[in-house]
Amino acid sequence: MLAGCAAPGAPAPVPHVPERYGLDPEQPVEVCRPEGERRYLARLICPSGERPAFERTGNVGPRTPLPLDMSPAEQERLLADNMAMKPLSEGEVDHHWIDAYEVVCESQTTTVYMDMYHCSADAPAQAPANFRIIR
Repeated sequence: MLAGCAAPGAPAPVPHVPERYGLDPEQPVEVCRPEGERRYLARLICPSGERPAFERTGNVGPRTPLPLDMSPAEQERLLADNMAMKPLSEGEVDHHWIDAYEVVCESQTTTVYMDMYHCSADAPAQAPANFRIIR
């Protein structure tokens, strides 16, 4: 059998999830539009097995800082591309604005960061640390 291949009937390998996935504005959960943010958060499961409460607290700025020499015209183009949900080109730096949500499990509040401009990707199947997700 080839290395890295699962035996027939074996569970599929779990994709690698970065340690700070969803917990850091530079490693946000990538979804499509505000509805995708809410659908994703509604699939999370707390450590207790309960579903969390969540509320958007606002945006925290761009995922990757804008270059200091970016012209106003380039900023306008970037904003227009974002609003149109235009997919990133190969090698293009992701300057999408990141939303923050307070996610509450019992008395524990966790901030989960979301990038709602990834409409060409499938819904994420990974959860931030200390959460599980309904697939």
